[in-house]
Amino acid sequence: MTPFKAKSVTNVFWAMSELDYRNKAMFEVMQTFILEKRHQFDPYDLNLIFNAYNNYRMANYDILDAVSHSIIRNIQKMSFRSLANIANYCANLNYVNHMLMDQIEREIVKKLKRSPDFQNLLRKDGSKGLLSTPEENNTPITEESPEELEAKTPEEKIKISGLDEKINLMDITQILVSFCKLKIIKSELFEILELYFIQNLDKASGASIVSYAFAHSALCNEMLQKYQANKKTFLKRSLKNLK
Repeated sequence: MTPFKAKSVTNVFWAMSELDYRNKAMFEVMQTFILEKRHQFDPYDLNLIFNAYNNYRMANYDILDAVSHSIIRNIQKMSFRSLANIANYCANLNYVNHMLMDQIEREIVKKLKRSPDFQNLLRKDGSKGLLSTPEENNTPITEESPEELEAKTPEEKIKISGLDEKINLMDITQILVSFCKLKIIKSELFEILELYFIQNLDKASGASIVSYAFAHSALCNEMLQKYQANKKTFLKRSLKNLK
C-alpha cells in the first residue's frame, strides 16, 4: 500500500462501499492503511471514510474514534454540508461520540452566527440572545491566531469564516434528525436551526418538512421525558423555545 496516496485509498474504500464489495483481505488492508495514515487525510477524505462505513452499515470503533479525532482537528476547514453529513453518518451507525458531536455543534453555530444573512434573520425575528458571542454563551471555540489568519489568501479566509456557504434546508433537518436519533439535546443549536427552517418554510421541500416534523416530535418526547425525570434542575427555558 506504500505507493498509494492517502486520497487514492479513501476513494477506493468509498467505491468498494458503494458496490458493497466485501473482500476480507482487501478490507483489512484498507482499514490498516486508514488507521496508520489518518493524519494525512483532508476534510473531504475524512468525510468519505465515514460515508464508506455508513454505506456498509458497519462500525469499526477504533477507526471511527481515530478519524473523529482528525475531524475535530480539522473542524474549522469542514463545510456546513460536511458537518451535516458526519452527524448523519454517526446517527445511522448509532456511533455516539460526545466530543465529536460537541465540536460539530459548536462549529455549526459559529458558521451560522458568522453568516450575514443569518444574522439579519435573527435580528428580524428579535432573537437577540442568539447573537451573543461564544464567550457570552460559555462556548469555547478554538480560533486561529492573527498571524495564521493573516498568512492565508482572501479565498481561504472566506472559506474559514463560512460566509461563502449557502445553507440548505435539507442539511438543517438532517442535523436536527441526527442529534435527535443519538438522543443528544443541544438547546441553542436546535433553537437556531428551527428558527432558520421556520423562516424559510416556503422554500422547504416535502422531504425536508417530513424530516423536520420527525426531528421535532423526537425532540419534544426526549425533552419532556427528561423534564419529568428531573423537574427541579431542568432548564425550563428550553421547553419554552419549542415552537
